[in-house]
Amino acid sequence: MMRPLARSLAVLVILGVSSLIWAQKEEKGGGGESYPIQLGRSGEVGDVYDTHITLEQTGTVTTTSAQSEPRERSLAMKADLQGRVKMLEKNADSSLLELTVKKFVDETGENLIDANKVIDIKRSATQSSFSAKDGGELSEKVKNLLNQLYPPEQGKGEAKSGASDDDVFGSKTPRKVGESWPINSEAAAKMLARSDVTVDPKDVTGKMTLKGVETINGGNGKRGKALRIVGTIDVANFKSSCVPSGVNVDSVGKMQLSGLYPVDASPSPAELETIVDATIVMNLGGAKSEVKTHQVRKETKMPVKE
Repeated sequence: MMRPLARSLAVLVILGVSSLIWAQKEEKGGGGESYPIQLGRSGEVGDVYDTHITLEQTGTVTTTSAQSEPRERSLAMKADLQGRVKMLEKNADSSLLELTVKKFVDETGENLIDANKVIDIKRSATQSSFSAKDGGELSEKVKNLLNQLYPPEQGKGEAKSGASDDDVFGSKTPRKVGESWPINSEAAAKMLARSDVTVDPKDVTGKMTLKGVETINGGNGKRGKALRIVGTIDVANFKSSCVPSGVNVDSVGKMQLSGLYPVDASPSPAELETIVDATIVMNLGGAKSEVKTHQVRKETKMPVKE
């Protein structure tokens, strides 16, 4: 499956954001047990879990020029998906998931897919594709929203030459509750390069913290421990291939995240929330466009046995 932190980091720099820069240093926690930090969990063929994903994005685009009054346009998008996912295939270049939909609605509350409809999701490093098991057609709106929830996997194919979640956000040293560690800026720059974003490692900063150990429902009636890991990542002075040549861009960015990672190294985090606040200013001649956006993504997973 796509690494969720890699996806959110790519979103961060593509959108651009205003931020508070954390000092890149380690902070020691108190006494107690040390826990290995494992963030990257790809899953295996046959894994089945119930999932609930919500994605909400709001924003504005303001355009000004010497010849006209400022114009502002509002943007809004929301998706709420509940269902059961099974991993059917997994190899070095792609993966295949089977999604049985329980609920899928947009910002208007409109039901986008009938309950119990089964969708095949095939993902590689460059694209995601979606098809109905019964052969029916999926609307472009449905496919676009699904692509927001299940984008291409950065850990597949040639993307392996980049960096993993653990390379960027993890810690090779076991950590105690309260300890913090800096992200790996060099690895983060490599990860962003897979999304056609160029940034100097010195302009990528951030800090991760083992906030606590929580008891969670591990599925099938089991209880277990999970590490609550939180962090903030900032990016500045990035360049993206999606910006036309000749356009001057001023942007910085911030992502906040909070995840529950089972101590037993389950195939995926039990919970992950990422928040991206973005501002990007583009200047071309006498015209200026300012884009501000706020995105919140929440995902929970509950392992099940069929």
